[in-house]
Amino acid sequence: DFPGQVRGVSWFAPAILRLAEHDEWHGAQLTRQKVGALLAGLITTNDGTAPFGGEAQGEALIGSLEPGAMVVLPPGKDVTFSNPPAIAQEANDFGRITLHEIAAALGLPYEVLTGDLASVNYSSIRAGLVEWRRRVEMTQHNVIVFQALRPIWRRWAMIESLQGRLAARPQEMLPVRWITPKQQWVDPAKDVQAEIEAINAGLMSRREAVAARGMDVGALDAEIAADKAREASLGLAFTAPAKVAPAAAPAIPVTEEAA
Repeated sequence: DFPGQVRGVSWFAPAILRLAEHDEWHGAQLTRQKVGALLAGLITTNDGTAPFGGEAQGEALIGSLEPGAMVVLPPGKDVTFSNPPAIAQEANDFGRITLHEIAAALGLPYEVLTGDLASVNYSSIRAGLVEWRRRVEMTQHNVIVFQALRPIWRRWAMIESLQGRLAARPQEMLPVRWITPKQQWVDPAKDVQAEIEAINAGLMSRREAVAARGMDVGALDAEIAADKAREASLGLAFTAPAKVAPAAAPAIPVTEEAA
């Protein structure tokens, strides 16, 4: 925003007001529940006598009942209990709406922010995760890699080259490929089949598909080749199970009468 700026606006700036309001709401609801748990009994007497013992505070007598106790009140005595406030459904709805606003301000799916999966289905959670993962990849490559990892790698390559511990020149070490951790799939079977079809159709490379799994294609190919060589030397053979075709329905013999 201005020359010499060393830090920008926090990502929490759009949600800071809602976070404060949610914290106040949570405290208010907790206080309300504590008040609601204070069930009190009010004893009315006509002659001023008390049905059971207690501690006198002024003209009032503060007593208590033990769990499971049965007290018989004399004639003319009456007991009424306080009616503490109940937790209304509107309060819970307000808290949920506030969390939705906080999640939208932070660019997070509501389910990721709260862990609440009660009202999601396969399509909704998949659509939400796809959009969120795009934001995660943007942050990984445009912020973490560009502003942190690249300067660290450049400085390390320069120091190692000047110390004589690298045979290559620093310019040769700078071009690198940054591979982010693998993103877990919602439906692995469908996602893998979609990748296979995209590779066969030429819409994506195998290197791109392997990199999305958080691996390097060269290291993966070397590992596969080593596995096959070891299996061949040990006389092992691992093949995919053959697909069994469904059995054909038995033919019904045609007799002369049926003909």
